[in-house]
Amino acid sequence: MKKTITTLLFDLDDTLIVEEESARAAFRAAGELAAGRCGLDPADFALRARETARALWHSLPTIGYAKRIGISSWEGLWASFDGDGPDLKRLRELRDHYQITAWQRTLALYGVDDDGLARDLSTAFQTRRRGLHVLFPDTLEVLELLKKDYRLGLVTNGTTDIQRAKIDGGRLAPFFGCIAVSGEFGYAKPDRRIFDFVLKKLGSEPSETLMVGNSLLTDVQGAKNSGMLSVWINHSPHKEDHDAVPDYTAGSLSELPSLLERLNRG
Repeated sequence: MKKTITTLLFDLDDTLIVEEESARAAFRAAGELAAGRCGLDPADFALRARETARALWHSLPTIGYAKRIGISSWEGLWASFDGDGPDLKRLRELRDHYQITAWQRTLALYGVDDDGLARDLSTAFQTRRRGLHVLFPDTLEVLELLKKDYRLGLVTNGTTDIQRAKIDGGRLAPFFGCIAVSGEFGYAKPDRRIFDFVLKKLGSEPSETLMVGNSLLTDVQGAKNSGMLSVWINHSPHKEDHDAVPDYTAGSLSELPSLLERLNRG
């Protein structure tokens, strides 16, 4: 019997890897350093640092590109922005300013003026984040199982150096026949062009493909834009504020094999 679904496209952040918690851990590392050096409350510092970084990130002239590609404020704190093109060049020019000023402004909220500490906080954040490539407990097991019977692709928004570091750190690349990072294209999910690229590389049609992701906006809406079915991986109890409706919902990746069995049974 011919399969209904032959191909699976996966999102990366908070679908295969634990991005949000990794970011929080990096902010906590900076908070602990601030506590040790200045006696500040580490949790309060981490929260205010995140808010300050976000405000600064959104004030930069590169925010339009960052939103289009899908680069978050906390990713900007450890990105190198490698690559060609005027937008990435501009981000590289602003990188040191952003990655230090965010910490300077956070310290200033506590009346602390210490550029050396700001640099140390930046280093602490980057070191901690670069060392964290936490997968969901079922990621590898599910990918190993699905790779036997399906063509797999990975479609992720973000800057190339950051997303490739996550993929390499999680040892995920061997599972996928094609990997597309939005920073390498100049457009991002939910733009159908990035999905079309991956499907062409895999030799698959939208009608036989299931998009797997945690975002209603980028993954579920992106699947609809491309004529694919979607499964929303809802790891979080907090529903995203978007009206895209997934074809299927799962609480974890481990539910995928049984879902696919039902779909392909007809």
